[in-house]
Amino acid sequence: MRANALRAGMLLAVVLALMGAAAPAGAQGTWPQRPITLIVPLPAGGPVDAVGRRLADQLSRQLKQPVIVENVVGAYGTIGLNRLSRAAPDGYTLGLGATGTHVMAPMINKEITYDPLKGFTPLCIVAEYANVLVTNPALPVKTVAELVAYAKANPSKVTFASSGYGSSNHLSGELLKRMTGAPMLHVPYKGTAPGLNDVVAGNVGLMFDVVSSSLPFIESGRLRALATTGAQRNPALPDVPAMAETLPGFEVTGWFGLFAPPGLPPDVAAPLNRALAASLDAPDMRKFLTDSGYEPVTFDPDALRSQIRKDIDYWKPVVEGL
Repeated sequence: MRANALRAGMLLAVVLALMGAAAPAGAQGTWPQRPITLIVPLPAGGPVDAVGRRLADQLSRQLKQPVIVENVVGAYGTIGLNRLSRAAPDGYTLGLGATGTHVMAPMINKEITYDPLKGFTPLCIVAEYANVLVTNPALPVKTVAELVAYAKANPSKVTFASSGYGSSNHLSGELLKRMTGAPMLHVPYKGTAPGLNDVVAGNVGLMFDVVSSSLPFIESGRLRALATTGAQRNPALPDVPAMAETLPGFEVTGWFGLFAPPGLPPDVAAPLNRALAASLDAPDMRKFLTDSGYEPVTFDPDALRSQIRKDIDYWKPVVEGL
């Protein structure tokens, strides 16, 4: 009897161990039980990094666990996003993406292996934004019309910087060229900050940039703002015209979005979504986004997937014209 009981006990232990091994990641206990990594696929100091760090701070408060930002840079964000796409879907690795990394780069770079939709679990849009077209004051133009005329009259003298080939500010410049026929030479950089610094230094003539990083240079007179790219004028720069006032139909808005690896289980997604909703609705988070020239958005897990599809349709003709 004792031997039978012992064998039965051992069999039960084996069965329970196998059940535990087969259980999904979120079923091992209430998530999260350890620190979370937030991959920011662009360099520290840029606008995506700034938003990522503020979001990490908010999520840490909500989840009662550290959320550690890791900058995984290279190939305009695609190296970091490749790592995210291949990570375990256990909620302990998240990543911040943007219009350029999820819409434009995959259309331009055929070597990118991740699918912008199937390769991730889209979680939410963190913020939306319009860019501002800034020039070095040494460039003798003060309006978009003057810029176009000057570029046509001096076809080898106008250069524009971007945060990388295939980025949103790169394709904004290409859209301007396409709509006006103005010749401008693209100069790609590894991130927003080095490109903007070279515009400030006068090594490059102009750049489309997010309002938050250009605003201090505009206010100090080290950069000149010609136009913003939203449908209306930007509240942070009310005296600067929208591009559409000169070029009807020119409207470029971007977004920052949060993603998880594909296959995130529901028992992890549910508490993560609750924490994200609370983080984005926190008054200090909304104030940070507004003060930085971004537009806070209402939490909606489906909006990010829909926005990616919409942006792919919008930018496809521009990419095909490169």
